[in-house]
Formats: sequence, C-alpha cells, structure tokens
Amino acid sequence: MMLFLPFILYLYLLAPCYWAFICQNTGPPSEFRMDWDYTIAGFFRLRSYSTTEKPRPEVDICDRAASVDSHGYHLLQAMRFAIEKINNSSSLLLNVTLGYEIYNTCSVSANMYATLSILAQSRQHHVEVLSNFTHYQPKAVALIGPDSSQFILITAAILSILLMPEISYEASNEVLSLKHAYPSFLHTIPSDRLQVEAVVLLLKEFRWNWIAMVDSDDAFGRNGIKTLQAVVAKNDICAAYQGIIPTKGGASSPELKEMVRVLTRTGVKVTVVFSNVDSAKDFSDMVVQENVTEKVYIPGIHRIGTVIGLSVKQAKLPGLEEFESTHVNSEKSNIATTPDIWTSFNVYSAVFAVAHGMHHLLGCCSGACSKDKVHPWQLLEKIKQVNFTLQKSQVHFDGSGDPLTGYDLVIWKWTGQTWSFDVIGSFRQNPNRLNIGQAGLLWHTKDNQVPVSTCSKVCVKGEKRLQVGLHECCFDCVACPTRTFLNSSGQHNGPNLFIGACTAAQVVMCLVLLSTNPSVPRKDYTTFMMLIIFQCSEDDAIGGLLYNTLLGICCFVISYMGKDLSENYNETKCITCSLLINFVCFIGFLTTYVFYQGKYLVAIIVLSNLTTLSGIFGGYFLLKGYIILFRAEVNTTEHFQMSIQSYTTKRSLD
Repeated sequence: MMLFLPFILYLYLLAPCYWAFICQNTGPPSEFRMDWDYTIAGFFRLRSYSTTEKPRPEVDICDRAASVDSHGYHLLQAMRFAIEKINNSSSLLLNVTLGYEIYNTCSVSANMYATLSILAQSRQHHVEVLSNFTHYQPKAVALIGPDSSQFILITAAILSILLMPEISYEASNEVLSLKHAYPSFLHTIPSDRLQVEAVVLLLKEFRWNWIAMVDSDDAFGRNGIKTLQAVVAKNDICAAYQGIIPTKGGASSPELKEMVRVLTRTGVKVTVVFSNVDSAKDFSDMVVQENVTEKVYIPGIHRIGTVIGLSVKQAKLPGLEEFESTHVNSEKSNIATTPDIWTSFNVYSAVFAVAHGMHHLLGCCSGACSKDKVHPWQLLEKIKQVNFTLQKSQVHFDGSGDPLTGYDLVIWKWTGQTWSFDVIGSFRQNPNRLNIGQAGLLWHTKDNQVPVSTCSKVCVKGEKRLQVGLHECCFDCVACPTRTFLNSSGQHNGPNLFIGACTAAQVVMCLVLLSTNPSVPRKDYTTFMMLIIFQCSEDDAIGGLLYNTLLGICCFVISYMGKDLSENYNETKCITCSLLINFVCFIGFLTTYVFYQGKYLVAIIVLSNLTTLSGIFGGYFLLKGYIILFRAEVNTTEHFQMSIQSYTTKRSLD
C-alpha cells in the first residue's frame, strides 16, 4: 500500500509531463550530457524559474537568463569531476566508460519532469506502465540528488517502484531512512536524527539547558525541530521559545521582525536553527538589523555572536578547483571557482558508490567488465554492500541507507564581507561522542567566557529546588527544612551495594559447602518399598535453603518499613507484594517436598519456581515497564528528588 500512492501520483502527472516531453524545448545543454556505456543522472538546482501563473499544468521552464546558482554549479562540476576520475581509473570499471545526464531541478514540476525523463527508456519520451519492472531498463542506472527533502520525497517514492538507486548529497530527513516507504534511497549526508544527537551533546558539553528553537516552514525545518524536541526532553534541556521563519516577505517581513524581538526578550543565549538556506538568510539578516548580540547560534549567523555549525566530515578533493576553472566560460564568469568542499565531497562519494556497485555487478574484479545489461534493482543491491576508502574517508551505508560517518564541528570566522571555517572538534557515532578543542573558540562575551544559557542557577548545599512555571529547568532555590538533607550523589547506590554484598555472600557460601561437603551418590531404600533409588546427597541444600529464607525475611522487613513513603515514589509496596508471593510459593513447595516424593516432584518444583518468578515480574518489573513506556515524565531524576523533598517536608511538619 505504501507504493500504491506514489504510483497513482506518477500516473496522474504522466499526461502533462508527456506533453512537456514533446512540445517543450527543455533538452539539457550539451555541457550537461555525455552518452557512454552507462548513464548516471544528476539533479541539481542551477537556475531559478518564472513564478507566473499558468492556465494549465505545464512544467516550469527554468530561466536560462537568470544568474547561475553557484552552489548547484559547484556540485554539478563535482559529479563531472568524479566521473572523469572513474573513467580514467586503472582499477575501477576497466573497459567501461560512464556517462551522465544533468537536470536543472529548479521547481517541483521540473523535478517531476526530470524524474520521469530518467525513467524513460533510451531514445523514448514516455514511461511504460507495466505490472512487472524486473526487466525494464530505463535511461539511467542511478540518480545522484536532488538536494532538498521536498523534492526527494516525490522522487524517492516514484523511483522505488523500479528500485532505482537514488543517492542524495544534501537531503537529511530521517523519514527517508524508512525502507518500507523508500527502499531504493540512500544518502551520503547523515540523517537529521544523528545531527540532533550531535547538537544535544554540544549543548550538554557547555551546560546550555535554556535554549530557543527556530525552524523554516518546510519539511526539513519541521521534522528537524520535532526530533530535537523529543531528544532534548530526555536530556533535561528546556526550550524557552520556538519560532517558525515566515516564508513571505523575506528579511523585511513584519512577522519575522516580531519573531526576533520575542526571541530577544526570552533572555536565552543559545538558539538552535533548523532551516533551509533561503529562510536562514532572511533570519540572519533580521538578527543583524535588530543588533542581537552576545548569543550563540547553532548553526548560525555571521557578524552577530558566535556561530557554531555541524558539517559532514571534511575531505579535500585535489584537482577539483582546477577542473572547475577550465569549465567556467564567459556565461558563468560571475561564479567563484572555490567549491563547497563539504557538499562537493558528498556528491563525489555518491558517484563513486555507484561506480563501485557497478564494478561488482559487472564482474570487473576478474580483470575485465562484462558490459551486460544493468537493471536498477540489481545495482541497488550492490551499492548497499559497498565499503571503500575515498580520500581517507570510509564510504559505506547501514541497513537504512544512512552513511556511517560523523560530523566536523566548525566555527564561522568573518573578515569583512568574507568568511571561512575553522574545525574545532568532531562528532563520532557508535557510540556517540563529541570532541571539542575549546582553545580555538571565540565567544562574543566579556573576557571571552563561555556564555551562560540557563533558566536558573544551580542550587548550593543546604538548598533544594522549587519548580517555577512549566519548565523543569526553571526553579527557585529554597533552604532545606530543619533536620533534613538532600542526598543527590549516592541515593541510588544503597540497593546496589546491598544486592552485590548478598550475591557475593551466597557465592562464597556455595563454594565453601561444595569444597567441604561435596555431593556424593547414595542409595535410598525408604522412599519406595519395591525400588532402590540411586541419587546424589542433598545435605548442602539445607544451607542454601536457610540462606534464601533469611534473605527473603530480611528484604520483607526492610520493604515493610518503607511502606509509608511518598505515594509519588514508593517502590516498597511492589517489593512487599512480590515477596509475599514468593513466601506463599515457597511454603507450598516446602510442604509438597516434605510429604510427597512421587514422579511429579520435578514438575512441582518447576511450577513453584515459575510462579515465584511470575509474581516478581508482575508485582515489580511489569509496573516498572509501564512507567518507562507510558509515564516517562515521572521517570526523571527531578521527579524523584521532588517526591523525596515533598515527603521530607511533610514529615518534618508532622
């Protein structure tokens, strides 16, 4: 059913796009196309399009007179550079030459047009509707791009019908990692989930627990902030403000101006921004106009405050800048020849991933490639298995199509109107860890001190928290009542020490009994008149039985003593109930063991043990599981401490 909806969408849009194929002169320029043995498609945003209203559903014509988008142009050249490197390689795809076909995906309709174009067979302008695409051979064997999650969600759904490999270099929406919906999608940039986890580690590193969140009004911004909200809530970080950057009006929008002023009044020093490029620029321009100083933006805004960002691991591409400079003609003379090294490597590694998949699919490891027909679904399986090193970086994917890579932690440096990056740390996954060199950080504060972004100051000894308002991060520090104290360091260690000591004592006792009184075979003449039972002696079982009985009684007494604790945090009732079930089962077993020695004795022992374990599980662990799964708000250190403090205050007043 997940594939049925995009298939209907594909049929619905096929008619107007078919008209566009035939009637519109939208063929890609010769510079953006090279035909060889196998074609790899590339979707990049190169120019803008006219936003005038159309009387019928036509494909938007990308404006050839508009200035070229330098970012998209650099990425296009990175793809061409990678294909040239592969075609000239002496170890990858021997006797095979890769071609490419580049499309300018300047709008949603242009993106749809490009998607259907690469699905058409060679020299055809339509896509056949088949019940089985196993042997279908489209024009392209794989797709690199597009850039935005908005376009990707459409393209990935349609390409999944043919299982055509699609590797995006910028789309990071974690929804795309759901393989049941997008089985042929991969990306060389980590998902938003990993980025959020890195941001939270950064916030915790500097003890920033009072933040603002700003996002763009699109899928990337909304999903990013939604994921961030879920993660920060589990890490004792509170959001004082959350705003959405308006899509209309640009940097002069009154709504945007009011949003920045409200953000300023919150008093937070750290703002986390999840936004597309255009909205982020509008937001940064407004922050500059409002002169909002002494703040930290993650990722951020130039000229105002400290700007920290996360970037995919940096890997330089020797020769790319020279390659670009030779292809910049007079039409593109206004494009700087300094490429975006981070995103360019994402494109570069995506192309090499396709090439390595082709290398294994065509049997090139034996020396010569077969040049057989390549069906997209066959190539997809090989790409999922690639694992190679590229410019000292490892390229491979996990089961969700996500790259197993990390981030560089970078800080923006501005000199006049130009900027540069300094790498100040890194983030690694499995396990997640953050390394920061704080010596290179420049804070826009007095004496270059780390900004403090907390709602309340930490309480000192002799004080307790009294929550103010809805946020757990906001509280007043009040003096503890007389004859009370708050043990915030070792209050959870007592039960662990007790269990450890009891377990150690039981192990020592068992070892002593086994060494001094080992079990020996003996003959039993008394149990049955007509049988002689040959069995091991059970003298050592008396000591274990006595120990377990004393341990159970001790636990019961201790738990019963705590039955009057706070109702909000009281585990002793559950423990007492479990121990009562244990005693009942033990008494039943002991009675049966003494008076019955028949063939069902073993079954009775097993049943007694299972009943005991079921009582402990149902009376204690089942309730714990319910709290963890459905009452997460009470499963926090703050809730525990508040419950104990309330109980202590009540007892002192009594």
